[in-house]
Amino acid sequence: MPVMVEARFSVSATAVDSRLYVCGGDNSDGALSSVECFNSLDFTWEEMPHMVQRRSSAVAVALAGHIYVCGGYNGQQYLSSVERLGIATRKWQASPPMGRPRAWIAAAVVADVIHCCGGHDAREEIDMVERFSVMEESWTAWPPMCQQRAGGVAAVAANCLHVCGGYDGSQPLSSLERCEPLSGTWSLLLPMAVARTVSAAAVVSGCIFVFGGESAERRAIDSVECYDISSGVWSSGPPMLQARFSLAAAAALSM
Repeated sequence: MPVMVEARFSVSATAVDSRLYVCGGDNSDGALSSVECFNSLDFTWEEMPHMVQRRSSAVAVALAGHIYVCGGYNGQQYLSSVERLGIATRKWQASPPMGRPRAWIAAAVVADVIHCCGGHDAREEIDMVERFSVMEESWTAWPPMCQQRAGGVAAVAANCLHVCGGYDGSQPLSSLERCEPLSGTWSLLLPMAVARTVSAAAVVSGCIFVFGGESAERRAIDSVECYDISSGVWSSGPPMLQARFSLAAAAALSM
């Protein structure tokens, strides 16, 4: 695989069709505003317009022809701000902010609504969930998760929001919880074999894949776990070539 133009960690990433967008992050000089796009058809990276704000440990989702980047940390403070990139226009613009500044959020889109779950708000790990409606251009509160967690990952499978892993303020988590989209009811499911935080996740063929992360021993992990939605069972996947944490993943079409 070709390397990115700029080395970075604590990035946010999302995929649109055959392209993977990597936004912000951190390096030895601090939080970044730069953005890169990987084309899975020709295996090339392209530099994109910079975000308005520098931000690491933010979260990115794709919705309605835009890439939304929410929250994060700019090196001085936690952010509630949100900005979006028009994929066609290649321009960034401000979007309504979240109700609470936070980083290390887990986020996903369910029924054309962005769900931002948990995170760290400079004081503690939180279980708070906020939803953003593109139609109404506003954020609303949603029932909190079963557990406080920052650095968890979110994925949508079988039309339900799933959040797993993360850090609860004392230890990494192996737990997985699911939210029913209509009632907002959260329930705990079978946990992962390995507790991990700041990992990455993607959904492929009805399975949630969780990659890498940081262990309870504060070591980078190369292991991969796969949750089969139909059977409700976790299995081990092939390990990554490199152990890594504060990474990002997304499923991009290759054809």
